[in-house]
Order: sequence, then structure tokens, then C-alpha cells
Amino acid sequence: MPELTRLGADVVIPEEFETSIEIFARVLAHYGVPRGDIDRLVDEIRGSHYEVLRSDTAGRLSLDAVAGVPQMAIERMRLSPQSTLAGKRLAATGLRSQTGALVLSVVRGDEEVATPGPQFRLVAGDVLVVVGQPHQLQAAARLVAGNSVAESQQLNV
Repeated sequence: MPELTRLGADVVIPEEFETSIEIFARVLAHYGVPRGDIDRLVDEIRGSHYEVLRSDTAGRLSLDAVAGVPQMAIERMRLSPQSTLAGKRLAATGLRSQTGALVLSVVRGDEEVATPGPQFRLVAGDVLVVVGQPHQLQAAARLVAGNSVAESQQLNV
């Protein structure tokens, strides 16, 4: 991307962004979200120039008004050097199995890995693009921060 920008490109869209959008759309379709709602959300992401996927300060994409998907959102979570997930393969983190949240992609430096597989190894500094319901995202954030899911559930009581 930096090289294309240096050569004069006004906008550079990594193919991983489009891959992430396609996965997002398929997840919504799996939950029975009407095609019109999916198209509207995809247009919103593209209309914002992929901002929800570009930076960890971009905020959230709210899915509150989407039929069939109660209060789902996308968040970006940075893996700190202190996180117990650093160095683990994605399948071993428990992010999906323990929290229900789904990792759509991982941003590492200037590169984005769309749909990382279960053997993908996380490293400190990775930014995880995660989709889920609010309670799933809260549990995922606590797990990324280094707390166990059991501790997270006790904190919510």
C-alpha cells in the first residue's frame, strides 16, 4: 500500500478488506439477515472507505437495526505484549469456543490477514477484527487482555 500511494494512487484498497467484507456478509446471511440489510451495511463500510477495518480508532459498525442479528457489532482489539494469547495459535486461544466472538481478520503492521485459520499464530501488537454480540465482544476483550472467561463472567455478576 505505501508503495502504491508513493507512486500516486489516491486510494488503495487491499484485497483483504474485500475478503473481510465478503466473510462479514456471509456471516450475516447465515443468521438470516435480509439481503437488503446486508447490502446496506456493506455499502456503509465501503462508503466510509473501509474505516472500520483500517484503524483501531475507527469505532464500531453497529448492527443493532439488522433483523435476525441482535445487537451484533465489529470491534478491533489490540493484543498487548502482556496478553496470554500472544504466541498462541488462534484455535488455542479459546476466542471462538469460549466467547462466541468470531475473528474476521488480523492486522499485523501494514498487512491484513483475512480469515486467519485455526493454526494462525498471534503475536503481540496484532489487531484482531472481531464480530459478535456485546457480551461476546466483552468476553473476547477480557480474554485478549489476559483474563480468563470464568473471571470475565464473575466480573459481570
